[in-house]
Amino acid sequence: MKNQFSSLRRDQSHSPIVIVVDPELLDFMPKYLANRRTDLQRFEQFLKNNDCLGIEKLSHKIRGHATSYGMPELSEICKNLEVAARMMAMPQIEILVAAYKDYLSRVELPTY
Repeated sequence: MKNQFSSLRRDQSHSPIVIVVDPELLDFMPKYLANRRTDLQRFEQFLKNNDCLGIEKLSHKIRGHATSYGMPELSEICKNLEVAARMMAMPQIEILVAAYKDYLSRVELPTY
């Protein structure tokens, strides 16, 4: 049986991810990204405490707005995190939290 998370692989390129965001939202992006970095700390704490419900709720929240802020890949990571948390699939959650961290470390704001 194929694991639904078997296709997850961290991007090893470490290349920047320049997001496409509505110019009207650009002023909000530094705060938005700071909030997502705070969420990373929360994910790491939830992971440490095996708190799948906390991971599920937080990933659902982020998933709902990440695409609007030009980050569909982050939304996809959070969608997978939400599913993994529901399944209490801790190894997959660890991989996805690492992918979330990697994504945030490489995201760059556009210059219009």
